[in-house]
Amino acid sequence: MSTLRVLPFALLLLVAGSVPSSAVAPPDPENPVTPAVVTERLDPGASLPVAKQVLTPVIPPKPDIVLLVDGTLSMEGSIQDLKTDLPRITDAVLAAQPDSRFAVATYGDQEVDADRGEVYTVLQGLTGDLDAVKQGVDKLTWERGQGSQGPAEDWINGLWEIAHGSGGQTVFREDASPLIVLIGDASSHNPSMEHTLDDTILALRNAGIRVVGVDIETAIGDGLNGTGYAGIPGQIEDPRIDPDQATRVIRETNGKMVEGVDENAVVAAILEGLRDLPITVGHQLDACDPALTVTLDPPTRTVESGKVAAFDETIHLAEDAPQGTRLTCTVQFLLGAGGQGTQDLGPRALPADPDLTQTIDIDVNDVGAPVVTVDNRTVRTLSPDGVLGGGRVRDADAVGAEGAHRTVVHGDHRGSDVIDVDVDGLRQIRVGGQGAWAEVLRALPTG
Repeated sequence: MSTLRVLPFALLLLVAGSVPSSAVAPPDPENPVTPAVVTERLDPGASLPVAKQVLTPVIPPKPDIVLLVDGTLSMEGSIQDLKTDLPRITDAVLAAQPDSRFAVATYGDQEVDADRGEVYTVLQGLTGDLDAVKQGVDKLTWERGQGSQGPAEDWINGLWEIAHGSGGQTVFREDASPLIVLIGDASSHNPSMEHTLDDTILALRNAGIRVVGVDIETAIGDGLNGTGYAGIPGQIEDPRIDPDQATRVIRETNGKMVEGVDENAVVAAILEGLRDLPITVGHQLDACDPALTVTLDPPTRTVESGKVAAFDETIHLAEDAPQGTRLTCTVQFLLGAGGQGTQDLGPRALPADPDLTQTIDIDVNDVGAPVVTVDNRTVRTLSPDGVLGGGRVRDADAVGAEGAHRTVVHGDHRGSDVIDVDVDGLRQIRVGGQGAWAEVLRALPTG
């Protein structure tokens, strides 16, 4: 075998990869991952930084929403507002997430409502039938809780019941975003129908349920974070209620609290809570070449729904990445409610959305000088113009490179160097995988 090494300064044309721009356009709803495609050329061992942005949905995907409403006397104005403007909620949710379901439940006070079985009632189970949802809301009343000793009600029990399915009426879909909208103006007994706040929070977290708190301001309520006293003589809980119950629930379920809500603005507050929920964006790598690694910093990021999650992405080639080849990887971004400390997606990560993907194509530069190896062949001639010999290419610097089976022209160069190169009228062959071209060689006679 004989080898012709084509010198880079004489016979090699290098095509440099384009340099990525530092400016990144913000994502849009039609293309929520920016950039969605990365195509670059890199040398083995090199890295490419990419500013990655993921636009999150305004409302979490496929929501199953339970409206849990205080059904006591002080809630009359709030319930009337909900009955009047319910379509504002359902229309807004369905416009953002067509595959949505709703349920309606109400709660009272265990001190006076337990004997009547009215501490907790589901008025409409989870359904996509908006007429049924409206009928459930229309069944809401404000007659519970009358005659109790203080402002505290029993929404802790309501949350516990919903987390456990309410006898089959609030069973969330496996691939849904479970949400409870707690609408009330008072704290809760704890225990509530023998269910403690700690047990209820654990049940909510295990089920991946987030809670949106809508804290109504009324004259006789102590607020969702209250202590069992609203400043009304003779109306005080004994024992008193530990403060900040709702804040604990919201914090530990990655929910949202809307405070200071006027009884005539309940619907607007519900929409605000649903639109501003924390949402955690993570990722997984699919079908990545072993010589190509992709990392994101941070690995997950939590933002308000509808906002952009930004990451510093690094694409790295191994030192031994096969030269002259294209390496690929797919990054699938995932959404979830977040785990404790928002370091993960939480117990109910949503199914992969094909719109939240990034494809990476990296062409590995051939950084060595191209080498063409041909069959030994001797051709003799007495012609003063020399002779052209023929041979079949065995190696073109990368197995399978374009042109690896074309004929290369060479001369009788035993014991001598190639002394001239003449490419006029002769074909070129491609010998490198990175866009380098070598000219066909024609050797002059040595004698």
